[in-house]
Amino acid sequence: MYECATTQEDKELMLDRCREMVLAGARVCRPLKTIVQHEAKTLAPYGHLVDPERNHEFRETFSVEPRPYNFEVFERRYKEDKAFASGILRQIDSCTDSLQTECPDVVAKVRQWDHSKKSRCDRLRAWVREVDSIDLHGAAIWLLPGITEHPQKYCLSDEWVSWQVTRVFLVWWLESNFQHQAGKEEKELKIEHDWQDLTYVALMGGVDALVTRDKFLRDLAQAAFPDKDVFSGLDEVPEEYLCHWS
Repeated sequence: MYECATTQEDKELMLDRCREMVLAGARVCRPLKTIVQHEAKTLAPYGHLVDPERNHEFRETFSVEPRPYNFEVFERRYKEDKAFASGILRQIDSCTDSLQTECPDVVAKVRQWDHSKKSRCDRLRAWVREVDSIDLHGAAIWLLPGITEHPQKYCLSDEWVSWQVTRVFLVWWLESNFQHQAGKEEKELKIEHDWQDLTYVALMGGVDALVTRDKFLRDLAQAAFPDKDVFSGLDEVPEEYLCHWS
């Protein structure tokens, strides 16, 4: 829905399709930032991603109103998400020494990677291994300073969405820095462009599969969640495929 409301092309068509999806049974979850803040407040994994109450409200609204969208809300959410993601990026940029302390040898691996290795999948799997070898609880506290009053009780295992956000963000950061080292990207990291895409991958800890045509997202999802399914289109999903929402 967020993507449809913020696209610059075929917005009306996309919003119509979004409404049809909801009425046909599509389910919604809250924004990633809201989920992370909820975990920081309750000091517990978020649990089931689908919000039953909100889901019912969406379906009821769409059943009687074809255009219930509040674009001011979407614009505000975009700005809030961008600020949230940029805050993480600033934390990394301003604390390079701390990063090397929290993630020993990881930064060096970016510079040492053989640029002749052309497989992005292999490289992303290498970044995932490096990130998974560090203290992700400590990394989450460091990347999200002040998010909770009880950091010792926050983000304690991979059951937490915050844990997956931390690892996916760090893998993205390593890949972005590798691309810069290889001279393939500008030094400035376009987090506002990538944040929404990273959201989908970070939420894979609580779902069965991801469907996307974005090649980088597919590679990242397969590297970060090798036991999950990744499809490039709905036509690839087997008819007998089951989403285990319970």
